[in-house]
Order: sequence, then structure tokens, then C-alpha cells
Amino acid sequence: MQFYFVRHGTTLINQEAKFNGGGVDSALTDAGRQGAVALGDYLSDISFQSCFSSPLPRALRTAELVLARNTGPTPPIQQCESLREIDLGDWDGTVIETHRGTAGFDDYFARPDRFNAASNHGEDFPHLISRGKAAILSIFQRSEADDRILVVSHGVLLTTVMNSLLGVALKDVRSTGTIDNASVTILSTDDGTHFHNLAWNVTPVKDQTPD
Repeated sequence: MQFYFVRHGTTLINQEAKFNGGGVDSALTDAGRQGAVALGDYLSDISFQSCFSSPLPRALRTAELVLARNTGPTPPIQQCESLREIDLGDWDGTVIETHRGTAGFDDYFARPDRFNAASNHGEDFPHLISRGKAAILSIFQRSEADDRILVVSHGVLLTTVMNSLLGVALKDVRSTGTIDNASVTILSTDDGTHFHNLAWNVTPVKDQTPD
């Protein structure tokens, strides 16, 4: 079974260098839409048996744009609440730099094992990873061995969950840097527990943005 993990295209909030967590949403920018279309072209020959998306509009719109470029029959987009981005509490929608030096800021980016979510009334990384992995296991259990599954979600959730699926320790799940907007990472599994990296952070249109 192969999972195609896609991060949504760039949004207005990304462009404004603000925290873009699970409690906020904004429209894709022109570059965000173009990135999703380019990714759709890149994946156009892949036959997906199912598609699961975060319920946030930026992810749903990205899923729509990617599937619209597919050359074969496409599955319906199924919304999955557990694929929603990390809850950043008081930080959500605020300018990232305004929080530099405050409690929890450095650990959020560099040491997720030490991050205390009470500092921003948000969600901690163990909970984020637990719900994300549970979603992937549930999808695995409902799918066939040879299925290709499109999963559209968010930068922090996907980066941390995918690294965890590959056996990376909690303290290091952000050490690879957040995956790019409109990128795809492909992981395979035979049992829903052990995963192998087939392609990481492939981005047809490079568009680096903050979390």
C-alpha cells in the first residue's frame, strides 16, 4: 500500500508569515493554486483508490485541484477531522516573529519533546502525532493491499506524523524541516505499522513558506 501525503498549497496566512494552525484558515493564493495544479499534473497518471483530506478549506481545495488533473477515475474526497493541523491556541493566525523569545517558542520549532502546549493553550506534539497515526492506521485497515491513497493535510501534522511513522524519535520529528507547500511524500507499508520512504517532499513548484 502506498500513501501519497500532500501538503496544501500556499495560503494568504502563510504569505503573511503567520501561524497557520488548525484554528484558522485562509484562501489559497495564486501561487498556492498553481502549486496544487502543478502537483496534480505531476501525479496525473497515479490511480488513487481513495482520498482523505483535512476538513479545512485550504486542504480540501488542494485535494480538488490535484484530483482535477488526474487522467483516470478519481475517488471522492473524504474529510477526516484527525488530519486537521496542530491546534496552536493563542498563536493561531498571529505573526510568528511577535512570539520569538516567549515561552515555548524555540521548543515548538526545535524540540517538540520539550514543547509545553500550556504556553499557548494549544496542542502538544504527542497528541498531534497520536491522532494523526490513528487516522492513517484506520485508513490502512479500510483499504486493500495494493491501494494508492491520497492524503491531503498540513505542514506540521504531516512532517511530524510521517517522521514518526518512519521511526524517528519525538525529539527529532521536526529536524528535517517542515515539508513544502504543494509537495508530495510517498510512504509504503505492508502492515500499517512499518513504513518505508519512497519519496520525500517532492515539489514540482518550489514555494518555501513558514509554518
